[in-house]
Amino acid sequence: MIAATPQRDAPLRISLLGPVRAWGTAGELELGSGQRKAVLSVLAMRANQLVTKGELVDAVWGETAPASAYGGIHTHISALRKRLEPRWARRSTGEVLVSTGSGYRLALSGCALDVERFRVLRERARERQRGRDVAGELAALDSALELWRGEALDGVSGPHASWQRTRLAELRLGAVERRARLMVNAGARYAVIDELDRLCRSHPLREESHSLLMHALYLADRRGDAIDVFHRLRSATVEQLGTEPGPGPSALYGEILRDDPALRWTRDEPTGPARPIPLAVRSRPDRPRGFTGRGEQVALLRAAAGAVAAGTGGVVRIEGPPGAGKSALLAEGLAETPGCQLAWSVADELGQQVPLHTVLDGLDVTALSPDPRRAALAALARQVEPERLDRDTVAAAVEGAVELVHELCADGPLVVVVDQLQWADPLSLLVLRRLLPATAERPLLVVTASRPALRRELEPLWAAATRATTITLGPRR
Repeated sequence: MIAATPQRDAPLRISLLGPVRAWGTAGELELGSGQRKAVLSVLAMRANQLVTKGELVDAVWGETAPASAYGGIHTHISALRKRLEPRWARRSTGEVLVSTGSGYRLALSGCALDVERFRVLRERARERQRGRDVAGELAALDSALELWRGEALDGVSGPHASWQRTRLAELRLGAVERRARLMVNAGARYAVIDELDRLCRSHPLREESHSLLMHALYLADRRGDAIDVFHRLRSATVEQLGTEPGPGPSALYGEILRDDPALRWTRDEPTGPARPIPLAVRSRPDRPRGFTGRGEQVALLRAAAGAVAAGTGGVVRIEGPPGAGKSALLAEGLAETPGCQLAWSVADELGQQVPLHTVLDGLDVTALSPDPRRAALAALARQVEPERLDRDTVAAAVEGAVELVHELCADGPLVVVVDQLQWADPLSLLVLRRLLPATAERPLLVVTASRPALRRELEPLWAAATRATTITLGPRR
């Protein structure tokens, strides 16, 4: 495990948990414009990995990239090199900011990025929680939260920055809430009431924060204030979501009304997962009974699944008229995908009106997901309104979905299946178009099934694939 504190002789340190800043051996570096900081933040978040020029353009500008975007990336990279590598020779590929044929790689030690130190300290806190070391867990959370200097990537625009801001904010809120629970359990309820009150007012729909504040207020002999907090939460959920608060705060509210003696006992959540929750596979359809024929096509699908399990991505495109057996072929050919994560969705005609519905459904993205990556993306996707598609919000949501897939590929090989592709919503098609080139570099297999030429929007999708296997099915006889 990498160290959680920076080494004194580290040649480069970068901070993203607040304004984007960097330090070299001679002190803090002048980074320049917001776009230049956006480029550096993408490279830092994917330190020691190749980031293609196209990915940098998408991360900084999204779908609104100007014709000069690639030239702008080159200009920003050159300026960053002068700051990060003062002795850089113009004709060299660099040692810190390394050029390759298709992109760039930022060489950065694990301890040199505050986001990585934050991750390490959160993992240390979970280890202490599993070992029931309350003091050790609290110390790790305190150290993790001390890394923050404001809103993550403050002042940096672009889809990548928006998505990372949402994701990192969700992680920070989780750490704040866990620390508050430990403090309440330890009897230090007065020390967290003000902080929790500010948190609840900033996040009026966040049930865990409200539950913590209700409990802390009750233990501080402020029963009426605890009841008011619940009513404030209920008003917000009914007005904004059209639903009542969830079972957690509702049950706590009932306990407070009847002065339940159990409120005086320490309460805690079950030990959380040691790593992000893997993709659910409940959406995989049952294997069709009595499936016969299509031996060659089934073999192609199974070969593609075997290849991605071994690390080689790809694209398989199945086309055929209604009743040709496309869904049955998918279910048979991908009945087993050992060693792979699986994201399976079936688009429907009504779902075209819900932005990102197809992609997020397959990736198991919900607001209640225990995986903070998915919960953060769900929160962002809720801001995309079908009647008024705000360009910045849409770009951030699309970037978030793409980034989630990239992160899942880092966890292990991933198979993304979209059946009835012709009914997919436009933003899901945009995400898929962004993902297809990544199949050449990541353990990612994208498999789709659709009716032929039903939507013109599908043609740009296939133009984005560097290579694809097409399976054409005729009518069943």
